[in-house]
Amino acid sequence: MTGKSIKGALNYNEKKVSEGKAALLDAVGFPAADEMLFSEKLSRFQRLTEQNTRTIVNTVHISLNFDASEKLSKETLLAITDAYIGGIGFAGQPYLLYQHFDAAHPHLHIVTTNIKDGGERISLHHLGIEKSETARKEIEKLFGLVVADGRKKSQNEALKPIVEKVIYGKSETKAAVSNVVRAIVRDYKFTSLQEFNTLLERYNVTAYRGEEGSKMFDKKGLSYFVLDAARKKIGVPIKASSIYTKPTFSNLEKLFDTNKNERLRFKEPLKNTIDKVLQSKFIPTKEAFKSELEKRNIDVVFHQNETMVYGITFIDHNTKTVFNGSDLGKAYSAKRLMERIGMGGLAEQKERKENKEFVEKVLSETDYTRGISHAIASLYAQGLRIHVVSDEEENLHYAFGKQQTEEHNFVPADRKFDAWFRNKNISASVVEKLNEEVERHTENSVPLVSFVQHFTNFLKEVLTDTPNIPSFSMNTDPKKKKKRKPNW
Repeated sequence: MTGKSIKGALNYNEKKVSEGKAALLDAVGFPAADEMLFSEKLSRFQRLTEQNTRTIVNTVHISLNFDASEKLSKETLLAITDAYIGGIGFAGQPYLLYQHFDAAHPHLHIVTTNIKDGGERISLHHLGIEKSETARKEIEKLFGLVVADGRKKSQNEALKPIVEKVIYGKSETKAAVSNVVRAIVRDYKFTSLQEFNTLLERYNVTAYRGEEGSKMFDKKGLSYFVLDAARKKIGVPIKASSIYTKPTFSNLEKLFDTNKNERLRFKEPLKNTIDKVLQSKFIPTKEAFKSELEKRNIDVVFHQNETMVYGITFIDHNTKTVFNGSDLGKAYSAKRLMERIGMGGLAEQKERKENKEFVEKVLSETDYTRGISHAIASLYAQGLRIHVVSDEEENLHYAFGKQQTEEHNFVPADRKFDAWFRNKNISASVVEKLNEEVERHTENSVPLVSFVQHFTNFLKEVLTDTPNIPSFSMNTDPKKKKKRKPNW
């Protein structure tokens, strides 16, 4: 973790030492650190950070975690830390190394600063993704450690470094709750307090704002509680402001906005996985649906009362994202998903299969050489219909279906059709006008040739009134001169 409070990082570890849950293992760049007071340790770092007041983020707090099976000597831990510090570009920086004993696996904490003597700043850009990962892999080989990559993770290991649920009376409440909250805030992308609580409750923790209209609620206060077996709050509340990383409601609100953008790219893969599960075989119950997604490392949480399921939340541990079903789209809301499960889902699978066979037959037998208007009129004459939707970037996508088929069972058009229709201005409004005109004429039995001719002319008139889409040109600036080729 990076931050702007050396004092906070130092205080966290020193408090663990005073409680007997950690020990100061090494102090590089410190004179007789074992005998130094807290203020003297802090002062050593502050002498560096004061040399560069422009840099706000000047604190680096690192946790090195080892497999539970590894029993490493003090000398090995010191050598590993030295190699790691050098690997991430912090060689020569003073640091304090603490060994913690409050988890089932061995782990170390390093507190240091990215400000060098003289005021130069060490860049923290992609420190974890690039430098730390490279150093970790090299150290695993060098010291013969258990390799992290490729290990099969169970659901309970999804939230590192959490190792177990918080159990009131058996876990030290504040430390255990703090570990859960910090890990979730750090690792997962959620966009509301409800989504945040869906994650927390997996570990018997909940975030509470107070009753609506209360002083605590109005002032955006937030406390964390342990939950008992009946999912009721128990014990003394822990103020958000008292947790080291300050997961207050105001800070969480900023995170909600950031996460909304960062999780967008994971939306379509999740929808595709859900569709694949529901379309691949018969899913008899919501429990079976939940089980199938768990095999793909996705948790499903149903929000329900005594009479109905009124909400659904997906926790994708592969991408560390949380989505409410309605955020994915209407097809993934609780109401719609319950229709897609059980006998309703079986009927949809049958309809989807029959529709696909029909669409493929009609598309393969249609003449496209006489233009877009004649082609669409021919498709409609054979009982096909077109459905248009737009994605979040407002790109149009088309789907085909038999006249009586539910639109959610339509077959998505391939890229060629999508491009052809868009290029020919077959917009949602054009399709809407066409469908309205078809409804007016389907009541009267008319010969196929007359039907095709009428709707060919109708579409030509509609498309004439539709402004053309400007063609794409590489030279978008007419004043811009062409680059001269060098005369070799």
